[in-house]
Amino acid sequence: EFLNFANENEVDEDKEGLDYANAKIKVLIKAYIGRNLYDDKGFYPILLPSDSVFMKALDLIENPG
Repeated sequence: EFLNFANENEVDEDKEGLDYANAKIKVLIKAYIGRNLYDDKGFYPILLPSDSVFMKALDLIENPG
């Protein structure tokens, strides 16, 4: 529906941006379902692996220097 609205208003389609947003939205939906079922124990294990900044920080902590 959103894409139809954008097309009707002559907004150029950004395939790469749409793919990125779609992936992020899917992870967020899964994480929020996990939170609803298991509180934060079901949220962060799903969300954090998709967070590039978190993953880089974790790598630096685990492999300093």
